[in-house]
Amino acid sequence: MRLAIIMGTLAACAAPARAADISALPTITVVGVGEVKTDPDIANLAFSIRGEGASPDAATRGLVAKQKAIINGLGVLGGGRMEIRTGEVRLDETRAAGCGGDDDDNPRLSTGKCAVTGYLASISVSVRMEAVKNAGTAVGLAARLGASNAHASDFDILKHDDAARRAAAAALADAHNRAEAIASAAGEKLGPVVKVTDEAATASDGDDIMVTGARVPAPVMVMPPPVAVDIRPEPISTTARLTVTYAIAR
Repeated sequence: MRLAIIMGTLAACAAPARAADISALPTITVVGVGEVKTDPDIANLAFSIRGEGASPDAATRGLVAKQKAIINGLGVLGGGRMEIRTGEVRLDETRAAGCGGDDDDNPRLSTGKCAVTGYLASISVSVRMEAVKNAGTAVGLAARLGASNAHASDFDILKHDDAARRAAAAALADAHNRAEAIASAAGEKLGPVVKVTDEAATASDGDDIMVTGARVPAPVMVMPPPVAVDIRPEPISTTARLTVTYAIAR
């Protein structure tokens, strides 16, 4: 590294340098890496809701009743600071066993053993709540109120920009320490920053989501309290990787 710096110095002296042209000065280029960890302040839940009935309307009404009960119940745990988004909505006919497998795409008459026996309405739901400590409890409550496959699918942070700034500051400090060590080892004095390139700035997922929607008011709990589940999600890691070029002071 000392040889590279000396060669850069000789090249700069050989060229007709101008005091105002900082690009003519010998330089040191390093890569600085910074990482900060932030406790998650967003929990994402996901589940599906089913309604069954002898008619399409009956199945849909059953679905809607469950949906309202689940959202109202979760609103208590979320303190009203909760966002909802719905996904796929389906209304399927149900038939007796023995009327073709799930992968049988051939048309069938609704008679005999293939007569329609009822209807199944379903909808997928995602919930984002700021009460992270209640996310585990919310999963159990959603299931109690009729949700299927309820799970806490991911954790996140609200202030990504703040975390990115802190990570960038840590990366710059790391770059400065690296460059200063190189300059000192080469018997040189580190000068000002010439150029900074942001190679990447990413936040890693704590577990597994994403959602948004209307804010839900918190109703009064009129049922037995849900079973409390203590969760302690891993902090969200935000990293920055900067390529920094410093001038050699003259």
